[in-house]
Amino acid sequence: MNKNQTLNYLYRLKSFGIDYHDSIKANSKHENIMLDSATNIKELNKSVKNCFLCELHKQSKYKHTTTNSQKIDIMIINDFSTNSFDPFLGQAGKMLENICLNVLKLTKEQIYWTNIIKCPIFDSSFITKENIEICQNYLQNEVDIIKPKVIVCFKNKISKQIELKIDDIKLVQTYSPSYLLRNPSKKQIVFDDMKKVYSILNYSSK
Repeated sequence: MNKNQTLNYLYRLKSFGIDYHDSIKANSKHENIMLDSATNIKELNKSVKNCFLCELHKQSKYKHTTTNSQKIDIMIINDFSTNSFDPFLGQAGKMLENICLNVLKLTKEQIYWTNIIKCPIFDSSFITKENIEICQNYLQNEVDIIKPKVIVCFKNKISKQIELKIDDIKLVQTYSPSYLLRNPSKKQIVFDDMKKVYSILNYSSK
Protein backbone atom coordinates (compact mmCIF):
# COMPACT_ATOMS: atom_id res chain seq x y z
CA MET A 1 0.00 0.00 0.00
CA ASN A 2 1.58 3.29 -1.10
CA LYS A 3 1.15 6.67 0.59
CA ASN A 4 -1.91 7.71 -1.41
CA GLN A 5 -3.59 4.36 -0.86
CA THR A 6 -2.90 4.61 2.86
CA LEU A 7 -4.41 8.09 3.03
CA ASN A 8 -7.45 6.96 1.10
CA TYR A 9 -7.84 4.03 3.48
CA LEU A 10 -7.66 6.34 6.50
CA TYR A 11 -10.10 8.82 5.00
CA ARG A 12 -12.43 5.93 4.25
CA LEU A 13 -12.30 4.90 7.90
CA LYS A 14 -12.95 8.48 8.94
CA SER A 15 -15.97 8.73 6.64
CA PHE A 16 -17.50 5.84 8.60
CA GLY A 17 -16.80 7.55 11.92
CA ILE A 18 -13.76 5.44 12.79
CA ASP A 19 -10.85 7.26 14.40
CA TYR A 20 -7.29 6.42 13.44
CA HIS A 21 -3.87 6.95 15.01
CA ASP A 22 -0.29 7.51 13.87
CA SER A 23 0.60 3.94 14.73
CA ILE A 24 -1.24 2.55 11.69
CA LYS A 25 1.33 1.22 9.21
CA ALA A 26 1.25 1.30 5.42
CA ASN A 27 1.70 -2.47 5.36
CA SER A 28 -1.01 -3.03 7.94
CA LYS A 29 -2.70 -6.42 7.94
CA HIS A 30 -5.98 -4.46 7.69
CA GLU A 31 -5.15 -3.42 4.14
CA ASN A 32 -7.85 -5.61 2.60
CA ILE A 33 -10.65 -4.79 5.05
CA MET A 34 -14.02 -4.33 3.33
CA LEU A 35 -16.01 -1.71 5.21
CA ASP A 36 -19.72 -2.33 5.69
CA SER A 37 -22.06 -0.36 3.47
CA ALA A 38 -24.64 1.97 4.95
CA THR A 39 -27.95 0.28 5.72
CA ASN A 40 -30.13 3.36 5.35
CA ILE A 41 -30.08 6.79 3.67
CA LYS A 42 -29.25 8.61 6.90
CA GLU A 43 -26.07 6.56 7.35
CA LEU A 44 -25.18 6.97 3.69
CA ASN A 45 -25.61 10.76 3.85
CA LYS A 46 -23.25 10.85 6.81
CA SER A 47 -20.61 8.89 4.89
CA VAL A 48 -20.94 11.15 1.85
CA LYS A 49 -20.73 14.34 3.92
CA ASN A 50 -17.56 13.06 5.61
CA CYS A 51 -15.89 11.82 2.44
CA PHE A 52 -12.36 13.12 1.74
CA LEU A 53 -11.26 10.38 -0.62
CA CYS A 54 -10.43 12.59 -3.60
CA GLU A 55 -9.60 16.19 -4.46
CA LEU A 56 -13.18 17.15 -5.31
CA HIS A 57 -14.08 17.62 -1.65
CA LYS A 58 -11.85 20.72 -1.58
CA GLN A 59 -14.08 22.56 -4.05
CA SER A 60 -17.08 22.75 -1.74
CA LYS A 61 -18.06 21.96 1.82
CA TYR A 62 -21.44 20.72 0.57
CA LYS A 63 -22.14 17.28 -0.86
CA HIS A 64 -25.10 15.86 -2.75
CA THR A 65 -27.28 14.03 -0.24
CA THR A 66 -30.98 13.26 -0.09
CA THR A 67 -33.63 13.27 2.61
CA ASN A 68 -36.00 11.07 0.64
CA SER A 69 -35.85 7.73 2.41
CA GLN A 70 -39.38 6.48 1.80
CA LYS A 71 -40.17 3.56 -0.49
CA ILE A 72 -39.53 4.81 -4.03
CA ASP A 73 -40.16 2.87 -7.24
CA ILE A 74 -38.05 4.99 -9.58
CA MET A 75 -34.52 6.35 -9.28
CA ILE A 76 -33.17 8.95 -11.70
CA ILE A 77 -29.40 9.25 -11.96
CA ASN A 78 -27.75 12.43 -13.22
CA ASP A 79 -24.01 12.91 -13.71
CA PHE A 80 -23.35 15.84 -11.34
CA SER A 81 -24.77 19.12 -10.09
CA THR A 82 -23.26 22.59 -9.82
CA ASN A 83 -24.21 24.91 -6.97
CA SER A 84 -27.74 23.59 -6.55
CA PHE A 85 -28.88 20.10 -5.63
CA ASP A 86 -32.46 20.74 -6.75
CA PRO A 87 -32.89 19.05 -10.16
CA PHE A 88 -36.18 20.87 -10.73
CA LEU A 89 -34.73 24.38 -10.92
CA GLY A 90 -34.34 26.36 -14.16
CA GLN A 91 -35.55 25.48 -17.65
CA ALA A 92 -34.15 21.95 -17.52
CA GLY A 93 -35.76 21.40 -14.14
CA LYS A 94 -39.14 22.59 -15.37
CA MET A 95 -38.88 20.25 -18.35
CA LEU A 96 -38.01 17.36 -16.04
CA GLU A 97 -40.96 18.11 -13.78
CA ASN A 98 -43.30 18.21 -16.80
CA ILE A 99 -41.97 14.85 -17.99
CA CYS A 100 -42.56 13.35 -14.56
CA LEU A 101 -46.09 14.72 -14.28
CA ASN A 102 -47.30 14.25 -17.84
CA VAL A 103 -45.56 11.02 -18.87
CA LEU A 104 -44.71 9.16 -15.66
CA LYS A 105 -47.78 10.51 -13.82
CA LEU A 106 -45.59 11.12 -10.78
CA THR A 107 -44.82 14.15 -8.65
CA LYS A 108 -41.20 15.04 -7.96
CA GLU A 109 -41.67 13.81 -4.38
CA GLN A 110 -42.35 10.31 -5.74
CA ILE A 111 -38.97 10.12 -7.47
CA TYR A 112 -35.58 9.40 -5.95
CA TRP A 113 -33.08 11.73 -7.59
CA THR A 114 -29.33 11.35 -7.22
CA ASN A 115 -26.01 12.25 -8.82
CA ILE A 116 -23.08 10.03 -9.70
CA ILE A 117 -20.59 12.65 -8.49
CA LYS A 118 -21.51 13.72 -4.96
CA CYS A 119 -19.52 16.96 -4.81
CA PRO A 120 -20.79 19.99 -6.77
CA ILE A 121 -18.72 20.59 -9.89
CA PHE A 122 -18.64 23.66 -12.11
CA ASP A 123 -16.40 22.17 -14.80
CA SER A 124 -16.79 18.50 -15.74
CA SER A 125 -13.30 18.47 -17.24
CA PHE A 126 -11.95 18.24 -13.68
CA ILE A 127 -13.71 14.93 -13.07
CA THR A 128 -11.31 11.99 -13.22
CA LYS A 129 -11.77 8.24 -13.41
CA GLU A 130 -10.73 8.05 -9.75
CA ASN A 131 -13.50 10.49 -8.77
CA ILE A 132 -16.05 8.38 -10.61
CA GLU A 133 -14.86 5.11 -9.09
CA ILE A 134 -15.04 6.52 -5.56
CA CYS A 135 -18.51 8.01 -6.01
CA GLN A 136 -19.75 4.87 -7.72
CA ASN A 137 -19.45 3.06 -4.38
CA TYR A 138 -21.90 5.50 -2.81
CA LEU A 139 -24.23 5.22 -5.80
CA GLN A 140 -24.22 1.43 -5.58
CA ASN A 141 -25.04 1.72 -1.89
CA GLU A 142 -28.00 3.98 -2.76
CA VAL A 143 -29.33 1.43 -5.24
CA ASP A 144 -29.00 -1.34 -2.66
CA ILE A 145 -30.89 0.71 -0.06
CA ILE A 146 -33.67 2.14 -2.23
CA LYS A 147 -34.21 -0.98 -4.36
CA PRO A 148 -36.23 0.83 -7.03
CA LYS A 149 -38.21 -1.02 -9.67
CA VAL A 150 -36.61 1.01 -12.44
CA ILE A 151 -33.55 3.23 -12.82
CA VAL A 152 -33.41 6.06 -15.35
CA CYS A 153 -29.83 7.02 -16.13
CA PHE A 154 -29.06 10.03 -18.29
CA LYS A 155 -26.61 9.38 -21.10
CA ASN A 156 -23.32 11.22 -20.63
CA LYS A 157 -19.56 10.62 -20.51
CA ILE A 158 -19.65 9.92 -16.77
CA SER A 159 -22.52 7.43 -16.78
CA LYS A 160 -20.71 5.42 -19.47
CA GLN A 161 -17.91 4.77 -16.98
CA ILE A 162 -19.96 3.33 -14.13
CA GLU A 163 -20.93 -0.29 -13.59
CA LEU A 164 -23.76 -0.98 -11.17
CA LYS A 165 -25.04 -4.29 -9.87
CA ILE A 166 -28.79 -3.89 -10.28
CA ASP A 167 -29.98 -7.52 -10.41
CA ASP A 168 -33.66 -7.50 -11.45
CA ILE A 169 -34.02 -3.71 -11.50
CA LYS A 170 -34.91 -2.41 -14.95
CA LEU A 171 -32.54 0.16 -16.47
CA VAL A 172 -33.58 2.80 -19.01
CA GLN A 173 -30.99 5.16 -20.46
CA THR A 174 -32.08 8.40 -22.07
CA TYR A 175 -31.09 12.02 -22.68
CA SER A 176 -31.16 14.58 -19.87
CA PRO A 177 -33.40 17.68 -19.95
CA SER A 178 -30.33 19.92 -20.22
CA TYR A 179 -29.30 17.95 -23.33
CA LEU A 180 -32.79 18.38 -24.78
CA LEU A 181 -32.57 22.15 -24.39
CA ARG A 182 -29.55 22.04 -26.70
CA ASN A 183 -30.95 19.30 -28.96
CA PRO A 184 -34.76 19.63 -29.09
CA SER A 185 -34.95 17.13 -31.97
CA LYS A 186 -34.33 14.35 -29.40
CA LYS A 187 -37.51 15.07 -27.41
CA GLN A 188 -39.50 12.28 -29.04
CA ILE A 189 -36.80 9.76 -28.10
CA VAL A 190 -36.98 10.81 -24.45
CA PHE A 191 -40.78 10.74 -24.55
CA ASP A 192 -40.71 7.16 -25.87
CA ASP A 193 -38.11 6.15 -23.26
CA MET A 194 -40.23 7.59 -20.46
CA LYS A 195 -43.30 5.77 -21.76
CA LYS A 196 -41.27 2.57 -21.34
CA VAL A 197 -40.55 3.60 -17.75
CA TYR A 198 -44.25 4.25 -17.17
CA SER A 199 -45.09 0.80 -18.54
CA ILE A 200 -42.50 -0.87 -16.31
CA LEU A 201 -43.81 0.89 -13.21
CA ASN A 202 -47.42 0.03 -13.94
CA TYR A 203 -46.75 -3.57 -15.00
CA SER A 204 -44.68 -4.29 -11.87
CA SER A 205 -47.37 -2.80 -9.62
CA LYS A 206 -49.99 -5.31 -10.77
